[in-house]
Amino acid sequence: MQVLLAEHSGFCAGVRRAMKIAAEAFDSQDEWYTLGDLVHNRFVAQYLEEHGISALNSLEDLESGGIIIRSHGVPPEIIREVKERGFGLKDATCPLVKRVYEKASFLQKEGYDVAVFGDPDHPEVKGICGWIDYQAAIISNKDEALKLKHVSRRGLVAQTTSDEEAFFDTARTLMSGCEELCVINTICGATRKRQNGARDVAAKVEMMVVVGDRKSSNTRVLLEKCQATGVRSLLVECADELKAEDYNNVSRVGITAGASTPDWIIKEVVNWMEELKDNGLESLENQVRAEEHDV
Repeated sequence: MQVLLAEHSGFCAGVRRAMKIAAEAFDSQDEWYTLGDLVHNRFVAQYLEEHGISALNSLEDLESGGIIIRSHGVPPEIIREVKERGFGLKDATCPLVKRVYEKASFLQKEGYDVAVFGDPDHPEVKGICGWIDYQAAIISNKDEALKLKHVSRRGLVAQTTSDEEAFFDTARTLMSGCEELCVINTICGATRKRQNGARDVAAKVEMMVVVGDRKSSNTRVLLEKCQATGVRSLLVECADELKAEDYNNVSRVGITAGASTPDWIIKEVVNWMEELKDNGLESLENQVRAEEHDV
């Protein structure tokens, strides 16, 4: 069996930046915490915990030390409270998430009724809404867009890890509910490349394995993209969830991973497959790279 590794798997630039900021606190004399998970991956949370950085559920739990703002960002009142209470602050908000704040604020100042495309329960979406005083409609599909009241001017931005096709479908639906629609595509380029890379590999294999945390929005979208190709697709959080019987009669399997999936977790999945060489499973990572180079 051949193993094809999708391009752009694993940590994106925003997650790497957040991890670097957190690492700067490892040897600090002060206590540092994250408010919620720094990124949506339990193995990253465990890694940070081992280095002395725990996750808090609320600022009320903070008695001393400092807060590292998660990569998904937070509403502005959180940052104000941290500063007013005199705690330390390290901001690991992804720069592309901050760009959504700027675009949403621009639309609001220009007189548009703002809609945010995304998961209403996701911390990034909650943060976006906070930066425009919670004066936004949150929609996650075109059916919800149809239920919005008719307005003169509507502005639309997106959670950075959204499904781009669903975003544009929703944007087209919104056109019937206003006289003027301003759409700003704030889905990050890394998300787009990751989804395209997963689809490309899915077209060449009989089975796809998506590696990532089940709480991760971009990982779930990756799984949906793979499933939409018609290829059997599985989501696993780590190598321990892999089962040899799933690969019976599979000649080619593809692997992709979410933006918050650590390299060491991806490596463990690849190594697990390599251990099955005696059963005919062979990693052809170099061959795949050569094929991509030829393309």
